[in-house]
Amino acid sequence: MTSASKIFTLISVVLISLFYFLEEISIEQQLLILSPLILLLGLPHGAIDNILFLEKNKVKQIPFYTIYSLIIILNIIIWLLNEQLGYLIFMFISAYHFGQSQFTQYFNKYNLQHKILFFFWGSTILSAMIYFKYDTLNFINNNYSEFYGLSSLQEPTLMKTIFFISLIITIISKFILLFQNKLKFEELLVEFLILLTVLISFYQLPLLVGFTLYFVILHSFKVLYEEYQYLQKSEAIKNIAGFIKLLSPLTLLSLIGIAILYFSIELSLLKMSYGYLLILIISSITLPHIFVMERFYNKLFNSNTTVAKN
Repeated sequence: MTSASKIFTLISVVLISLFYFLEEISIEQQLLILSPLILLLGLPHGAIDNILFLEKNKVKQIPFYTIYSLIIILNIIIWLLNEQLGYLIFMFISAYHFGQSQFTQYFNKYNLQHKILFFFWGSTILSAMIYFKYDTLNFINNNYSEFYGLSSLQEPTLMKTIFFISLIITIISKFILLFQNKLKFEELLVEFLILLTVLISFYQLPLLVGFTLYFVILHSFKVLYEEYQYLQKSEAIKNIAGFIKLLSPLTLLSLIGIAILYFSIELSLLKMSYGYLLILIISSITLPHIFVMERFYNKLFNSNTTVAKN
């Protein structure tokens, strides 16, 4: 079990115990408290996309930044024109990306079989989160006009069906990998424990608390460690200080841009809710990020760099 998984499991148990005795906090309070954590701790793991993609690549900086920016702009346009399409794209790519990052320490290379596991593992946790927290999401959809069109895509029966289908395919995929000796029995048990912990935390904790716990610790910190390990072994950096130096420029630039958008809403220059702004930012950053990470993991698996089970 990785260090991120151990920390995630420990904090999940503590928070679940605390929230058992506490009253439910409102979605507005969750957004106020947790948005900074999602942005400050979640943003950095995509803040060196330029470094990861351009290393040993014939693509120059200007074309990379141009295409990266165009993908972000395209995503924003899609959301503004059709929030349902924007939402579906976001869910599909997030499902695959979350599953991909979860299993990197087990494989030296991956194929379609692995990608099926990645997608349905991510689909399992996302559909579970939506299904378990439907009441909260329904409140958001009914009280914030930007989200109203998402109601039909979050309908409980639909989410329950997707959850059970995804869970069954995930379980079958893991056992196939076990029988093919691509996954050890102890690793299988560990992954079932992690998946169970994620599902319990999504069920027991408030919506944004559960998501932040997963996104920051189990996903972002794990990816950051893999990026650090790869860049250190490829001699692009020497230590953590060098890694932080690489992370800082785009992280700070992103935070400045987000602050400008926040104050634009405060000053009524931008007509949207803070929750809509948050999901727009996350989805817009995720879309180009997943293409960079696909190439990064291919390089990682094809190099002599082994992902440590930290």
